[in-house]
Amino acid sequence: MASSQDLIPMVRAALRRLYDPNALRTSPLVSLLGLQQERNPATRLREVLISAIEALEPGQRAPEHSRAWRLHEVLLYRYVHQTAQQEVAEQLGIGVRHLRREEVEAITALSHVLLAQVGRAGPSAAAATSTTLTARSSLIEPRATAVVLLEEVIPGVMATVAPLAAIHGVRLEQPEPTELHARGACVEATVLRQILINLLCAAVRQAPGGAVSLRAHTGRGELLLTVKTRDGAPKAPDVDDRANLDLTARLLSDVQGWLAWETRETGFWATVTLPAFDMVKVLLVDDNADTLRLLERYAAGSRYQVQAVANAERAIEVACEWLPNIIVLDVMMPDVDGWELLGRLRQHPRTSQTPLIVCTILAQEDLARSLGASGFIHKPITRQAFVAALEQQSSPAGCDRPAPSAPA
Repeated sequence: MASSQDLIPMVRAALRRLYDPNALRTSPLVSLLGLQQERNPATRLREVLISAIEALEPGQRAPEHSRAWRLHEVLLYRYVHQTAQQEVAEQLGIGVRHLRREEVEAITALSHVLLAQVGRAGPSAAAATSTTLTARSSLIEPRATAVVLLEEVIPGVMATVAPLAAIHGVRLEQPEPTELHARGACVEATVLRQILINLLCAAVRQAPGGAVSLRAHTGRGELLLTVKTRDGAPKAPDVDDRANLDLTARLLSDVQGWLAWETRETGFWATVTLPAFDMVKVLLVDDNADTLRLLERYAAGSRYQVQAVANAERAIEVACEWLPNIIVLDVMMPDVDGWELLGRLRQHPRTSQTPLIVCTILAQEDLARSLGASGFIHKPITRQAFVAALEQQSSPAGCDRPAPSAPA
């Protein structure tokens, strides 16, 4: 069966002549996608390609300037709208050479989407193409709040791949600690481990006697992990490697990520793009030490970085200095009335717009909201209720809420 890498030259050729019926009619994609029996195979292939491009539109969860949106826009403007390279580059604010690299990655992503249709024959499959391009069964069941720090995963991944690298005489080059510190992605640790193991193993087998490096960097709400080979005697990936790379692409698709890879004369490279996250800072204000410890445990292992304050007077000082994304406030405190503290936080210019959740045993949600609370939690608190309240106050994109900025 064809792999997504096999499809890339076919997809590229079809996109370049998307409105040329003769070229589309003779495209090998016609038979691969089961369009031979269509009344007009060229028109149907064009519709399938455009539907696949539409299926790549990332939706509201992806940041506006994310790579997912960029790849979709490259395909849309360059091929559907037939816009010249120079014009598209200017529109996206990048150089033409950069745009060409983006086109390679975008066509790779499109090939992964089309791969789901390869091998299906007959008009019924073709008719369903536009509605089933994204209907592949997920390999995993991702959780909305799943996050992982690179520094917690990559050392173990490198240790797992090290014996295979030794067999092939390959030197593994790990990222610098500064590349990993406080960087993470919206994905479960086990999923990220498998993705990186698949890529590193493929790279190791293609660079006997050479070196394989893993690098990480972030930008525009995304995390990019790049695996490259250097030196050695590069060779093309075998059937098993291609199968693992396709599986990796599916894993990434399930977590709103992307995979682009290529074998060149100089070696193998692969880039993984994942939604990155910034830690969401949560200030907990409660005079009960047991409650504070409980909420800290609830936040452990998530994207929520908590700071606990037991003194109401201290709460405003910490909030103004630390600038939390969310404040969780108890209103039954001995030193300062919690309702008064709520009013003071709402009036202070540095905290007036900060989402604030009232957490109390009192049945006073309507009062809390009338005084400016954004959310309300009844005590006793469950982890599910606590995390749900934080998620509700986090940004719709889910993984990239910025901290409030201090006024000038």
